[in-house]
Amino acid sequence: MQVLAQYVLRSRIRAVIVALVFSVVPFLSWVGSAILGLVTLRKGPAEGLIVMAGVALPLIAGGLFGKTTVLLYAYNILYSSLIIWVLALVLRRYSSWRVVLQACVLLGGLFVIGMHLYNPDIVVWWENTLRQYLSLVSDPAMKAKLSSPEVGLILNTIARLATGLQVVFICLTGIMSLVVARWWQAMLFNPGGLRKELLQIRIGFPELLLAGVVILAVFAKIQVSFDLLPIIAMPFILAGVSLVHCVIVLTQPKPWIGILAFYGLLLFFFKYTAAILVLLAMIDCWVNLRIWFLNRLTQRKQ
Repeated sequence: MQVLAQYVLRSRIRAVIVALVFSVVPFLSWVGSAILGLVTLRKGPAEGLIVMAGVALPLIAGGLFGKTTVLLYAYNILYSSLIIWVLALVLRRYSSWRVVLQACVLLGGLFVIGMHLYNPDIVVWWENTLRQYLSLVSDPAMKAKLSSPEVGLILNTIARLATGLQVVFICLTGIMSLVVARWWQAMLFNPGGLRKELLQIRIGFPELLLAGVVILAVFAKIQVSFDLLPIIAMPFILAGVSLVHCVIVLTQPKPWIGILAFYGLLLFFFKYTAAILVLLAMIDCWVNLRIWFLNRLTQRKQ
């Protein structure tokens, strides 16, 4: 990976070609996004735009003269590249993952509000779309259950959150590519720097206040707030993950064992673990839990 990072930073044409190649390889398009992020982080917005254009324009041109699926894939690459470029600019300017998460919430929230203004019946659209997909199931028993009130309630709940969950997925994909880009940058120019950054992610009072407003809106049954809820929860969950990582590193002689156990809980009991992470991140807004654990650890050693 270090060799690849050095290679793409040597010249603009290398970065464009390598990013374009990875962008069209199934399951490896994130590498192309990471290259775009690395170039933007290291060389600035203009160079990042050139790489983005070099990747997206040939695909769009090919799609215009080829199959529609190619064109759709090209547009997907374009908007995902645009997200990476914006987040990389934010990280380059502020060197703060908290600000990156704030940017994700802002952009995601604006998108969700825009979608609800454009299509006030978007929940109904999602519910109908989900029913159409489920109707393709060949199992007669499953088809019979589609008309039951229980299934209708589940589909309605998913439909209320679907746009927000889609935005969260896009943001998380962009963040992971940006983490890879920052890792490459740290390997070359600041060894160990990424680890310190990721272990210090904290949420502040503005995000806490915004979360409170969205939760109140959910209780008031304001439709758009249901889609905003997963977007608001995302930075709290990630801040909680950062906090748990930091505490494990501080307190455990073999951190990898605790980290594996933590991700096992997150994988198999996501709903409960995520709720605990959100709560920890909220408490961390008021009390710096990292300093608290460090003080307790120091007292024990004395």
